[in-house]
Amino acid sequence: MRLFQFVKWWWKRNDEFNRTLACLGIWSIPCIIAVIWVGEKALLGIVFGIIVALLGWALYGIFCVLRGLWSTFNDEYPTEDIAIVRKLKGIPTPSKQEVYYD
Repeated sequence: MRLFQFVKWWWKRNDEFNRTLACLGIWSIPCIIAVIWVGEKALLGIVFGIIVALLGWALYGIFCVLRGLWSTFNDEYPTEDIAIVRKLKGIPTPSKQEVYYD
C-alpha cells in the first residue's frame, strides 16, 4: 500500500513530460526483453512506439500553442457577459474598439 501511495505522490508531483517518459520507460522494458527472443520485429515495435510517443508530444505542443492563442484572444476580446463581470469586479477589460499600433 505504501508503494501505491509513493506512485500516486510521484505522479502528482511531476509534469506531463516526466509522466510520458515514465510510461515510455515502463513500456520499453518488456520490448527490450522481447528483442532477445523475437529479434528485428520487436526492435521495430520499439522504434514505432518511440515515433508514436514523439508524434503525440508534437500534437500536444501544437495544442498548447493553440490553447495559448485562444486564451490570449479571449483575454483581449472577451464576450459581453465576461466583460460585464470583469467591470463589476474591477478587472480592467480591453475594449474591442482599441487599435493596436507597433
